[in-house]
Amino acid sequence: MKLDPNTKLASLLTAIPSTAAVLETFEITVDGNEEKSLQALCTEHGIMFQTFLKRMDELNWNEEYRD
Repeated sequence: MKLDPNTKLASLLTAIPSTAAVLETFEITVDGNEEKSLQALCTEHGIMFQTFLKRMDELNWNEEYRD
């Protein structure tokens, strides 16, 4: 998956709601973090952006795009 590290959390959640499941695995809360970039959130939580992307790639895209 290609995501810009400067993407705001709120924008990502709007585009891909199941991002919430990935946030949960890293114990990142949405409240108060909506306007933070993905890179900033990863840095604050001590994870590499690439690790975040890997988890996003593991999402079940069939579930994400149900009719």
